[in-house]
Amino acid sequence: MWMNCGSFFRSIFLLLSFHQVTHVLAQSPATYSSGEILHGIQKLKVAASVLYIAAHPDDENTRLLTYLSKEKKYRTAYLSLTRGDGGQNLIGKEQGLALGLIRTQELLAARRIDGAEQFFTSAHDFGYSKTKEETLKQWDRQKILAEVVWVIRQFRPQVIITRFPPDQRAGHGHHAASALLAAEAFDVAADSTQFPEQFQYGVKPWKTTRLLWNTYQFGSGNTTGSDQFHINVGGYNPLLGKTYGTIAALSRSCHKSQGFGVSAQEGEMKEYFVNVKGDSTEKDFILQLDHYRPAYTIPFLRQVEKIEKSFQLTHPAASVSKISKLYQFLKSQSNTEWKNQKLNELLTLLEACLGLQADAFTQQEFAVKNDSLQVQCTVLHHSGLPIRLRSIRLSGMQDDTHNLNRLLIPNVILKDTFSCYVNAHSPEIDPACSIVFELEIDGMKYTLTKPVVYKFTDPVKGEIRWPLTVVPPIAFSIQPSLLILKDTGAPTVQLEIKRYANQFDRKLNIWLQNRKESCLLDSIFLTAQQRQVKLSLQLSQQFLRDSPFIRLTESGNTYHQSVRQIEYDHIPRMVYRSDVKLNPVKVSVNVAAKKIGYINGAGDEVPEAMRQLGLMVEELTEADMTLSRIKQFDAIVMGIRAYNVHAWLTDAHKVFESYVKQGGVVLLQYNTASSVGPLKNKQWPFAFTISRQRVCEENTPVTLLQPSHPLLCFPNKITQVDFEGWVQERSIYEAQPKGEGFIPLLSMNDSGEASQQGSLLVNDLGKGRFIYTGLTFFRQLAAGVPGAYRLWANLVANPDFSTLPLQP
Repeated sequence: MWMNCGSFFRSIFLLLSFHQVTHVLAQSPATYSSGEILHGIQKLKVAASVLYIAAHPDDENTRLLTYLSKEKKYRTAYLSLTRGDGGQNLIGKEQGLALGLIRTQELLAARRIDGAEQFFTSAHDFGYSKTKEETLKQWDRQKILAEVVWVIRQFRPQVIITRFPPDQRAGHGHHAASALLAAEAFDVAADSTQFPEQFQYGVKPWKTTRLLWNTYQFGSGNTTGSDQFHINVGGYNPLLGKTYGTIAALSRSCHKSQGFGVSAQEGEMKEYFVNVKGDSTEKDFILQLDHYRPAYTIPFLRQVEKIEKSFQLTHPAASVSKISKLYQFLKSQSNTEWKNQKLNELLTLLEACLGLQADAFTQQEFAVKNDSLQVQCTVLHHSGLPIRLRSIRLSGMQDDTHNLNRLLIPNVILKDTFSCYVNAHSPEIDPACSIVFELEIDGMKYTLTKPVVYKFTDPVKGEIRWPLTVVPPIAFSIQPSLLILKDTGAPTVQLEIKRYANQFDRKLNIWLQNRKESCLLDSIFLTAQQRQVKLSLQLSQQFLRDSPFIRLTESGNTYHQSVRQIEYDHIPRMVYRSDVKLNPVKVSVNVAAKKIGYINGAGDEVPEAMRQLGLMVEELTEADMTLSRIKQFDAIVMGIRAYNVHAWLTDAHKVFESYVKQGGVVLLQYNTASSVGPLKNKQWPFAFTISRQRVCEENTPVTLLQPSHPLLCFPNKITQVDFEGWVQERSIYEAQPKGEGFIPLLSMNDSGEASQQGSLLVNDLGKGRFIYTGLTFFRQLAAGVPGAYRLWANLVANPDFSTLPLQP
């Protein structure tokens, strides 16, 4: 039974296409060395394709992808079922949607390096899962199966390779589910009775010849075997000037949010495979792929071989005429499975051999709805051959053509400018608009399409190119949007209004509204000289119910979105819009602390959550690690993965120990025991280790092992009710104490597993206490879970309340 997929497959196609082209938008115009051009000519002779399938960004085997793409020159792609939005973040505070955007761009950056293509499905990364059954239930098995089938029918691989097996050896329910769905899709994609609605979008049933499992050795787990087929993916490519180990390491190191920077592995690198489905008569699938030749390629191959033999490394333009004739020959042939792919490769080779640079950019950071946009176009070539620029056409926001019919002079830039209007219905996807260059090369017409980018110069980084994004004239944000209501008072929020429109002299009305009623909070006049306005608003609790939100109005227009930006050096800047909503949560909570010192880790929103409780929070650095400095705080809290990002924390142990003995509280949130950070060093005077144990079922019952312990009694009495409404998971990276001293306070487990007691441990030392927790407070507090706030207030309460705060 297939869903109504008319609009669905249009959105999927746009989604896949979008994430294949956005990587171009933030890059300088591509240039190619003579070695890379020759490598591209050799690739024309190869028709085989391989699709690699796994669950997450960073699951892919970049060593194998690099070898298949660069050495064997197969068309290679990775299908990640999720975008990793339920994972963790080592480089910032982003979680959920924002983290998924980061990890998507990290995947695209990796593909730019290893040469493979990238696809996704809409499967949601809902966090760690221990079974494929839970995963498939969360994902909607039929929906995700249909999307995997769509990618197979669109990409048409000869061989599919999975990273994981469909069982417990995969180590993660998402991993096992990805292998199971790949095996199902292998059969279903060839069946014309399955998901026939897809055929109206240009795909056909596709029979893949083989399904393989790429076995592995991760840590102590080894699924490889001497009876398995294996290949050596190591080696050096003289045309590219790099080893495959170097390329693979550069690709792998793009996953910076996951802390996956690696060194290059050189020399022999073996990859092992098990045949799962399909033709197994030929064990060597590489030999099978090397012999794959569609019928139409024989005359095509002969011409490619002539181009390869005559190619001049010091004069690539000498091959332009032959490449142009081959392009026209292939264009005249009937449609085949590889025609469009090879036409695109030939067009890229033409650009490269000519040293042709066609560029389209604006110096306006955003394309603003109901406003104008100036686009600059430049064309330059270095070949010395006659090239005529017939026209330049603006596509996307509006259609406008400049007929030029100009002969391009080598090494002289031809410039043109477009002025366009960004109407209210302009697409809010990247690229926002494109420029189509129509050229005449060697007597033949060609079109090149380039996305319009925002280009500027940074005084430190040099030229920066960012995707051009469509934004509304007015956007705004509210801090905090999560409102912890401890009493009946009117909470105060900070409203920040940002003007993107070039001209705007109007009165803005600010409304607080829910589904039943609304009230006018304030009115301001925004002038052309004001780009940004900040003001405080008091919100009546009468309106903080029934899905409340804030909107701005003026002259019949309504604004209700924020414009958010994500910016890191290793990926393009990302801009996304979201509706501004309020999330009021009533919490009956007592607070017995006043001042908290917070040591940021990899990034979380816990300090903001504590401020919602009325606590004063100061963020501390290495320079603050003295006893006289930290004694002024009721508790010192370490952010998630603090030991993974701060080597200096180990040196502060003696200070922490003295602080605790004098009555302070040190609260350590979860860390990982990986080689990412300095956890190989001693964490604390107490003996405990960090495991990989976790409890994934967010609603699993919790047993209070010490119900009368102060941490469960003061200032809030913790009961089973406080563990209701938790999100994604209960705990991760639980602790395992060694020897005496630690007291476990909670017990919990996933279905069918033994009880675990490492989610919340306390060790009293002198007048104070040290606490380790694997409970996912960073998720629960951000989600507004009342019980998490009550328990957190207990954890940061000082043991000796009569001496708050501690005196130096």
